[in-house]
Amino acid sequence: ERTLPKRFKSVDPDVTVVVGGVEFYHYKTIMCSRCEFFDNMFSAGMRESKDNRIEFPDKNPDEWIEIYKLLSLEGS
Repeated sequence: ERTLPKRFKSVDPDVTVVVGGVEFYHYKTIMCSRCEFFDNMFSAGMRESKDNRIEFPDKNPDEWIEIYKLLSLEGS
């Protein structure tokens, strides 16, 4: 069973991350504040910043959950 990080009740997620065909809905602010890779991606005019969508087609969705937990501080 996948345990997803908590979502805010007052703010809708603003980016879709597709990992291994599974869609996750997250917050750019969290991703950018904790990871320079995502901050660069969303600030450089890349396709991902325009589409608000990131795709990792060959990655494991369960691993992404763990990564996002670390980014969102829920893993600590």
